[in-house]
Amino acid sequence: MDIKNFDLFKNKQLASEPIPSMKAKELIKCLCRYPLCYKVVRQRGSHRTLKSEYYPVLRISYHDSFEISGFRVKKILTEEVGLTEIMAIEVIE
Repeated sequence: MDIKNFDLFKNKQLASEPIPSMKAKELIKCLCRYPLCYKVVRQRGSHRTLKSEYYPVLRISYHDSFEISGFRVKKILTEEVGLTEIMAIEVIE
């Protein structure tokens, strides 16, 4: 096996790491940290609107203590925010 191919395989392994489930409050904290820099601009009950200068507007509608599955966390970070899987894993850590 060629070294270049091994590095590609290693990056694929990293990207396929499962994203852990987390409470909604923890997810919002992750979104508000650097480099995403989201801010809660509106809240009505459990529905929050988050804005960032660099990323699209998000609407999160979970109670703080609700456990969000890793699949849903991944979907929010990759599809709604627009991060790659590797970037999503780094944001969570």
